[in-house]
Amino acid sequence: MPVKLVQKTDYPESESTELRFQLRPATEFTVYIRMPRWVSSPAEITVNDNPVSAEPERGQFAAIRRRWENHHSIQVGLPFSFRAEPVDEHHPETVALLWGPLMLVALSPPPKLPRRTLSAPGE
Repeated sequence: MPVKLVQKTDYPESESTELRFQLRPATEFTVYIRMPRWVSSPAEITVNDNPVSAEPERGQFAAIRRRWENHHSIQVGLPFSFRAEPVDEHHPETVALLWGPLMLVALSPPPKLPRRTLSAPGE
């Protein structure tokens, strides 16, 4: 039973992606959607525009088991947020400013710059 999965997205410029199935005949199987570690609030997952009750931990997979039919779709919204992370363990004062999966800039703050100034608005 061949299954073709077509992804429609503007990711990473957009927080959402859609996965559309092309298959014949209809078949039951599980689809696993990975939740990235950078997601700070729950992802929104829908199947055919209906919410799915799969709430995996960051870095884990959402399992969606059902009977899939031709043109069924999964919509996934991964909320982006700002965060600052050290670039590596050897340079904890050099941080990357990230927006969702995107690194915007790396900063090496002067010694007297308080860490709180590196937080994004709303944090």
